[in-house]
Amino acid sequence: MPKKMKNTSAESFLKAAIGHHEAMALIFPKVGNTSVPDNAVFFAFYNVFGFAVELYLKSFLAADRLTVEQLSKAPYSHNLENLFAEADKRGLFDFPGRPDVEKSALKKIVEIIGPRFADYTYRYLDDDDNVYQYIESMEYVWPVMDDLRIRIEASGVTADNTP
Repeated sequence: MPKKMKNTSAESFLKAAIGHHEAMALIFPKVGNTSVPDNAVFFAFYNVFGFAVELYLKSFLAADRLTVEQLSKAPYSHNLENLFAEADKRGLFDFPGRPDVEKSALKKIVEIIGPRFADYTYRYLDDDDNVYQYIESMEYVWPVMDDLRIRIEASGVTADNTP
C-alpha cells in the first residue's frame, strides 16, 4: 500500500518549527557550551536544532507554493543547505528580521550542522565515524533562530495558538 502524503500547510510547518525551537531552549541547559559530544543529550539537541531550521525553511517555501511532496524529496528533504539556498533564492532575506543578524549567520549554522543533520548522524550515531559537528559558541544561535522566525512571520506565514 503506498504511503499517503501528508497535507502540511506553511502554517503547520511554522508551528512545528516553533515547537522545535522552544524544545532547543529546554534541552540546551543539559548540553551547555560543549565542544565534545560527551553526553547523549548533545545528539538530541542537534537533531532538534536541525529540525527547527528545516521546518522554518519549509514553512517559508510551502508558503511560496512548494508542495509537501516536493519538500519531502531530493533536493530538499532534510538537506538544510538546499532548503536554505532555495529560501534565499525565493526572497526570505527580503523580509525584515532582527537588525543585528545577517544572512551569513544562518548560512554558517547550516554549513556546520547541515551535512550531519542530512545524513542522520545526530539521529543515528555511527560507531565507525565519531566526528560530529557542533556550534562552538551558542550565543549567536538564539538571535539567528529568532531572526528566522521573524522573517517568516513577516512574509505572511502565521501559526495559530503559538506564543
